[in-house]
Amino acid sequence: MTNIPLCVDLDGTLIKSDMMFESMAILIKSNPIYLLMIPIWFIKGKLYLKEQLFNRVQIDIDTMPLNDEIVNFLINEKKSGRTILLVTASLQYYADKYKEKFNFLDEAIGSKDGINLSAKYKAEYLKGRFGDKNYDYIGDSHKDLVVWSFAQNALIVSDNTILINKAKEITNIAETWGRTNTPKYKIIFKQLRIYQWVKNLLIFLPALLAHSLEFNIYFQLLLSFLSFSFVASSIYIFNDLMDLNSDRKHKIKKNRPLAAGNFRISDAFVYTILLMTIGIMIGVFINISFIIVLLIYLITTYLYSIYLKRIYIVDIITLALLYTMRIIAGSATSGFIISEWLAAFALFFFFSMGALKRFTELKNSKNEKLSGRAYIADDMNIVQIMGICSSMISVLVMVLYINSNTISQLYSNPKILYLIIPILLHWNMRVWVLADRSMMNEDPIVFSIKDKYSYLSILLIGIIMLIGII
Repeated sequence: MTNIPLCVDLDGTLIKSDMMFESMAILIKSNPIYLLMIPIWFIKGKLYLKEQLFNRVQIDIDTMPLNDEIVNFLINEKKSGRTILLVTASLQYYADKYKEKFNFLDEAIGSKDGINLSAKYKAEYLKGRFGDKNYDYIGDSHKDLVVWSFAQNALIVSDNTILINKAKEITNIAETWGRTNTPKYKIIFKQLRIYQWVKNLLIFLPALLAHSLEFNIYFQLLLSFLSFSFVASSIYIFNDLMDLNSDRKHKIKKNRPLAAGNFRISDAFVYTILLMTIGIMIGVFINISFIIVLLIYLITTYLYSIYLKRIYIVDIITLALLYTMRIIAGSATSGFIISEWLAAFALFFFFSMGALKRFTELKNSKNEKLSGRAYIADDMNIVQIMGICSSMISVLVMVLYINSNTISQLYSNPKILYLIIPILLHWNMRVWVLADRSMMNEDPIVFSIKDKYSYLSILLIGIIMLIGII
C-alpha cells in the first residue's frame, strides 16, 4: 500500500461516457437548432461550451455507464487506507455529484473559475498541490500524458497501444485496463448495425420483378445499396445518440455499444458525419432521382429519430414509408417504375412489421409506458390488431395483383403465383404467433436473418415466380 494520493479522471475512466458529449446529445434531441450553436460556443473555449450546455441540460449521473473495474479497484484502494481524489475536466457541479454518489472519494475537483481542468491545467494543479512524482493518476487519453509525466505511477484505461507506449516513456505504468474485452472492430460493426443492411436489398426489387438481367443496372443498384447502407448506419448511430437514456433503461438495448459506453459519444458524432458524407458521395455517381430519394429518406429518418418516433401510430407509418423508400430508390436507380400493386403491398406489409416491432417492445417491457415512445402497456392489444390486419391486407393486395391484367405482361403462367399466397399467410401469421408467445426478437429483421423458415419461404417464393416466368 502506498501513502501517496490516488487521483482519478471521470470521463472515460470512472465512467465509460463523457459528460460534455452526453449533454450535447440530450440538448440536440430537445432542440436540433442547437447543432448550429454548439460550434459557436466551442470557438469560445471548452469551458464556455460546458457552461452553456449546463445552463440548458443537467444530466442525471445515475444514468451514466460506470467502469465497474475502476470502481471496484478504487473501493479496494480505499479499504487499504488510501486517499482518493476525483480530478476531472467536467464541471465542479458534476464532480460534487459523484462525490456524493461514491463514498470512496475523499475529494472531488472539477472545472470552475474560468479554468478547464484538463491536460496541462490538471497537471499544474496536481503538481502544485502534491509535488512532482508524489501522486498516482488514472486516466484514459492522450490529454493525460502531461498529467502522467508528473505522476509517480500511471494507471491507464485504454486499449490504445500508442498511448500506452508514450506513457511508458515518461513515467512508470502501474496498471492498465482495456475499455472492453470485445475487439474494437466488432464494436464498430455492431454500432453500425451492419446486419440491418439487409433491409437495403429492397433496392434490387424493382429490377428483379421486372426480370431484368442487365449487368450495368445491377452495378448501379449495388452502388445504390452501398449509398443507402452508409447513410442508414449514420442514422442508426444518430438514433442511438438520441435514445441514450431510454436505451439504458431497456433490458436489451442497454447493451448497445453507445448505451453501454463501449463506443465513445465523441466517435459517434464523427462516424455519423463521415458515413453520411460517404453515402451521399456514392449517390452522386448514380443519378439525380436517386439523390432526391436519398435526401428525402435522410430528412425523414432524422425527423423520426428526433420527433416522429414519439408520436404513436405516426411512428409506425413512418417506418413503413422508410422501407418503401428503399424500393422507390431502386426504381429511381434502375428506371423500372414500381406498380401501384407493389407500392400498396409494401406499405401494408411494412406497416405490419413496424407494428410487430412495437408489439414485441410492449410485450417485453415491464413498465407502464414504453421508454422513449408514446405507447403504454394497455396499447399492446390494439397495436397487435393493427399489425395483423395490415398483414392480412398485404396478402389481399397480392391476390388482387395476381388477378390483375398487368401480371400477364410479366408471367407466362400467372396462375401458379397463387401458390405464393399460403406461404405469405403462413409467414405473416407465424411471426405474430411467435411474438405473442414472447419468442420474437424485438426487431423482425434480426429475427428473419436467423430464422430458417424465413429463408425457406423466400426460396419457395423465388421458385414459384421462376416457374411462372417460364
